Amino acid sequence: MKNLVKRLPLFAFVLAAFAAFAFNAPAISMEKPTSKVWTPDSNAPNGYREITGEIEETNYLCDEGGLECAVTFLNDDPSTGVKIEVEPGTYMAIP
Repeated sequence: MKNLVKRLPLFAFVLAAFAAFAFNAPAISMEKPTSKVWTPDSNAPNGYREITGEIEETNYLCDEGGLECAVTFLNDDPSTGVKIEVEPGTYMAIP
């Protein structure tokens, strides 16, 4: 019993270190972050056209007259994804 009492501070330290790591570790997300940007397009099968390359090169404008200019989806799929970001306006490509 005396041996156990002597090791009690060590056990407390190990438990505290474990708790500190367990409760401060970053949350693991099952969904991958979005990487594609879309704009509404009535001619596209899913209602959105991908404009990721144009957004990265900043070859576009958002006219303030519309509701959605640039949109991202949680799973990069406009058919099944959840819309998570909307830039207001109407998308206009710059030639």
